[in-house]
Amino acid sequence: NEFVTLDGTLFVPGAGDFVQFQGKRYLNTYHQKPMPYAKGASQSAEFRQLMEMIVYNLMGKDEGSFDDWNAATHADEPSDIKWMFHWLASQYQRPGKMLPTALWIIGSAQGVGKGLLASGMKQLLGASNVKTVSSEEFQGGWTDFVLDAALIVLDEVDFGSRREAYDKIKRLIGNEITAARKRNHGDIIVPSVCNFMFTTNRTNPVAMDRGDRRNTVFGTKNTQAAKDRAQAFYNLPSEAKARAWEGMAEFLACIKIDDRLIDHAFHTDMKERMIENNINPVEEWLLTDDLKAKWPIYHFAPTEWLYRHYADWMRDNDGFHGCINRKYFQTNMADMNDLGLVSQPQRKALKGDKKYRGYIRYDPDHPTTNIPASDVPFIPAYQKDAKLIEMRDNMKRKGIRVVA
Repeated sequence: NEFVTLDGTLFVPGAGDFVQFQGKRYLNTYHQKPMPYAKGASQSAEFRQLMEMIVYNLMGKDEGSFDDWNAATHADEPSDIKWMFHWLASQYQRPGKMLPTALWIIGSAQGVGKGLLASGMKQLLGASNVKTVSSEEFQGGWTDFVLDAALIVLDEVDFGSRREAYDKIKRLIGNEITAARKRNHGDIIVPSVCNFMFTTNRTNPVAMDRGDRRNTVFGTKNTQAAKDRAQAFYNLPSEAKARAWEGMAEFLACIKIDDRLIDHAFHTDMKERMIENNINPVEEWLLTDDLKAKWPIYHFAPTEWLYRHYADWMRDNDGFHGCINRKYFQTNMADMNDLGLVSQPQRKALKGDKKYRGYIRYDPDHPTTNIPASDVPFIPAYQKDAKLIEMRDNMKRKGIRVVA
């Protein structure tokens, strides 16, 4: 004569009919299992055709055969082929297992198979477990699209603000819990169970940082042969397409997933081109060999000295005039702190009581935070006697330009 009392519903794949989360009890709404397969399904000609479309078209490969790709998938050595199919295998084998990485398929040409892969994931994982989200919905003020989905697909994305879109991706990927913001309900705290796949015709859809560890980017093959290959697969009868995806299900089910590999983004040529296109002038100047020599790692440099060198470098390289001002420089130095290249602004005394405001240069390969200025030396250019420093300051006050 008792009733089961629940606090609500949650979508948590693989967790049973009832879920306990943060001290409350929920009914689990996950019900559709991933696509079943018959033994030997991966031997079909249709599956091999699907593999060729993915590897040649969507990963941009020029050569190789199924045997090569199969060997790379099961090899000990990391590779882009292994990363791709281990990431997909995680979606199939472990729906609801949130990964700290997202998959991007990028290419300017239409009709090479990006949409076919997106729709195929619904067959693999179950249509009720995959949600397609528009660019506008993703960039809006609400994030309840993360509810009730094991995979979020953003197909043909075209973000209005590349930096804001990238910042939102960083907030949504890699956290154990998510604050889903729903209209008229505020924030709803849920366990993070969804992964993200993006496809787009834009070759530079987000302003990606050099130190990014969340996004693996593959560039498509934008040739007529690639379009013909995708069209041939699209023209297959529905039963043949089903055999292809059933073969993919068996192929993915046989993979022993390498979590150490897919927990970090794989660096591809396409991603490198995206990053290079997004480097702002301050970051480009900061990474020049000349400045690295003058400003060694774990040395303090005064802001004024840094700005003079930045402004001279910009003028020497015909930089955009609007980027040569102190406000732009200091704003972007704050971004360099976010990338782990420099410290927050600090003050350090030199030869007496006078304190200089400036930054400590960090080693990007060994993230470091909160090093006090007192623990590092001035850059060699400022390791002079107090009289020389005073003379330079006097010259500056008189409007005489000092570079060295």
